[in-house]
Amino acid sequence: MNRRGQLETTSVKAATTWLCAIMLALLFSAQVFAQSAAPSALLVEDLQCRGNEATSCEFILGYLYLLPGDPVDEDEIGNARLRLASQPAFRSVDIYLEKGSSRDRVRVIVEVDEADPYAREWLAGTSWRIDSLSQLVSGRLTHQNLFGTGKLLDISGFAYVPLHGRVRSEYSARVQYVDPHLLDTKRNYLIAGIAGITNEFEGLDQERSEIDAFVADVTIGRRLWDFSYFSVLYRYIAHADVHLALPQSDGSVARLNPTVNNYVLVASYGWNSEDDPYFPTRGSRTVLRRTWTDTTEADWDGGFRKTWTTAGGTSWYAKVLEQPGTEYRGAIEEEMEASLGFARPIAGSTSGEIRRGRWYVEAGYSSSNTFRGDHFREYGLKVGVRLDTRSFGVVDLYALGTGMDITSRGTP
Repeated sequence: MNRRGQLETTSVKAATTWLCAIMLALLFSAQVFAQSAAPSALLVEDLQCRGNEATSCEFILGYLYLLPGDPVDEDEIGNARLRLASQPAFRSVDIYLEKGSSRDRVRVIVEVDEADPYAREWLAGTSWRIDSLSQLVSGRLTHQNLFGTGKLLDISGFAYVPLHGRVRSEYSARVQYVDPHLLDTKRNYLIAGIAGITNEFEGLDQERSEIDAFVADVTIGRRLWDFSYFSVLYRYIAHADVHLALPQSDGSVARLNPTVNNYVLVASYGWNSEDDPYFPTRGSRTVLRRTWTDTTEADWDGGFRKTWTTAGGTSWYAKVLEQPGTEYRGAIEEEMEASLGFARPIAGSTSGEIRRGRWYVEAGYSSSNTFRGDHFREYGLKVGVRLDTRSFGVVDLYALGTGMDITSRGTP
């Protein structure tokens, strides 16, 4: 989840049009690059794993789309290295060839350095935006190698606490189970989760909303080509309590308790070619979703992020719309609708407490409409530091400040 959902409801039809065009271009590119390389003179005799003390070799080889008897495909080996490197379960991954039983036969060796199976992520930040000072605190605990097979059990909590000004609060918790290789297949996966959420929101026109909900969902997905995936999510809303207070032009307040959808169906196409889940230096992430409910029309949403690194080790990234997650989980981050930023690496400490890190600066922009139809624009700057630590896991600390201007209805 992210803070974009805490802003006034935004119409993104125009932005989504060109985002769809980006998605189609990426899909076409994926199909082109997924075509088989020219036949190799070498054949795969065997596939082996090394360094995997706690993780099954079957799970590791599930990300390498080669079988004994296949021609050696260097492109696929490189892609598999990226796919495995994007998994938090491994600190490093290398794939190389060894001589087989004859001249034209080779063994493909996948060597990994396993991370702690109990992964921890923490996020804390202070923000001043839209006349509200707030504190965000979030944590995620993951067992990322259940039964030694790479299955995940993920528990996350999120609190967005108002400190001053307009009330914008959210508290949520989620538990989910992930099977990355459903029924021992290489490309299919399953996600099942339950979540509870409560939030209170005060808009610029003094409209207020309060929501309490408990949901359960299941997702079936399939990895496509080299880095893409497609999934279908079904969410059942077991409980929802919604209260709205909407000020009227005559000074009165309309109090509503709207009916909530009993189910949500979401089809998603995504792409993830980044080389690291926490400290990417190259690659991109994309998600495009189509959502259906039993009481509203279908709608599109999504987001795109591109990361690249220039001489000197500076990593740059550009994002539009929401922060894309991975096929298994969404991103937890306070963000703006469009942003451009850079990050510089931080070396590990001599004691080993800090393994690696980076500090970053990000400029962003958002726009939306208020309840009465006025249009506002938000401009901001975010600065922070992200560290991979021995004692606490991955820790992200930041500060975000924004300013805004409002164009009233009828104002040129």
